[in-house]
Amino acid sequence: MSTSPDDARVILDLTRHLTTNRSLAELLPVALRSLVAIVGAERALFALIDESGAVEDAVTHHLEWRPGTPLPISNSLVADVVRDGELHQITSADLASLTDLRVSVRKLALRFAVAVPVVVRDQVVGVLYADTTTNVKDPRGGRADLLRALAGIVGIAIENARLASEQHLRTMLVAKLVHDLRSPLMALELATSWLAQVLPPGSEDALSDLDGAAQSLQASCRSALRLAQLDGGTPEAPPQWTDLLSLTRAQQRLYLPVAEQYQVSIIVGDEGVPAVFTWFDRVRLVLENLLFNAIKHADRGGTVTVRLRLRSDPGDASTTTGPSAIGRLFRNLACLTPAPDTAFVEVCVHNLGNRIPADLLPNVFDEWVKGEDSGRGPASSGLGLAIVRGCVRSLGGRTWASSDAKDGTRFFFTVPVTAELRGPVDPRPWSGILGRV
Repeated sequence: MSTSPDDARVILDLTRHLTTNRSLAELLPVALRSLVAIVGAERALFALIDESGAVEDAVTHHLEWRPGTPLPISNSLVADVVRDGELHQITSADLASLTDLRVSVRKLALRFAVAVPVVVRDQVVGVLYADTTTNVKDPRGGRADLLRALAGIVGIAIENARLASEQHLRTMLVAKLVHDLRSPLMALELATSWLAQVLPPGSEDALSDLDGAAQSLQASCRSALRLAQLDGGTPEAPPQWTDLLSLTRAQQRLYLPVAEQYQVSIIVGDEGVPAVFTWFDRVRLVLENLLFNAIKHADRGGTVTVRLRLRSDPGDASTTTGPSAIGRLFRNLACLTPAPDTAFVEVCVHNLGNRIPADLLPNVFDEWVKGEDSGRGPASSGLGLAIVRGCVRSLGGRTWASSDAKDGTRFFFTVPVTAELRGPVDPRPWSGILGRV
């Protein structure tokens, strides 16, 4: 198919717009302007059609339409297009052979009319319509194919816009759920504090378990809320110089009630690591997931050890076996890349307990991958380590793990000391972390 430079420019501009905009309200007028430019139409219309064939919304060019009223064009032509899912057009060459002209064609003395279906997943979701009272010559013979290409691009954009809208709704529902949980959890913590003052001696263990469970739920709520905020596009504070040792010790203090509940101690040590240029919240999210997992799977009476050290390289890289919705979330955000010749801070979280099976270890950072449950605390969702890997990759570091019966289980991640801020590395459309890809 050959196209004129002007037509190609229209398609290119439309594609560029649709890859950066997922708003249906803005999509409809842009698609209509593209149709008018390609056809040279005097009148045009773009209508969204629901599953029953009724008009949901429409934008017009030199036509008038109000919601709830019939379209101001040949509705029988639109019905044919919706039924057949095929382009229908009437040209000046067709008029002489037509014995039953459509009313609108005869009444307006049209010399050209075209209606193109917009199809998403084998369903007609819209119709692009244009007409003129002058002859439309198409010496290239490619106008119909060009209009089909336009409809295909618009169909993809409509699906992306609707997915983005659904994604926003899911994100808001998760954020609301987490918000609603935090109030009763705060009441539970206050009640635990009050009970500690009035219950008789000997109740300390039960109160400690109750307080540890509340603290664990609070940490889970913080992580879920932060992920929902990232998923919904909430702007982050810029990266800043961060003392990883201080951040790790803060997480140690936060998780002490949880560790006490599981009869586990936490030790933090370092070899004099420097501050790093990174996102504080993302590193905290990584530490929360790794610390909670280590505590939950450690032997009773054992120790969880967190050690920080400086190294010259980013370390090993965990493998991945398939597409990752969480990975797409972090690739859609701003990210950091290691500066040339930078050093890295390695963080290792170690515990002695049940080892990770050898056949599971290579894929332990994949979504929905779960080992045997520890029997303590909430059952694993299979998402925590995928979140860890997504976070660390967005910081310019790497994640990996080792596990055996003798030395226990170690989870490692690295963060570059100096890094450069970059935009999203993969700006393709995505449906978010809450729907599995």
